[in-house]
Amino acid sequence: MADLMDLKGRPYNVALQIAANIIQNL
Repeated sequence: MADLMDLKGRPYNVALQIAANIIQNL
């Protein structure tokens, strides 16, 4: 999971990606 690696440097960016994934699932 590349997202987990990004959590160390860009937690805000990862949060946006997770939010985007949730929106797509809707």
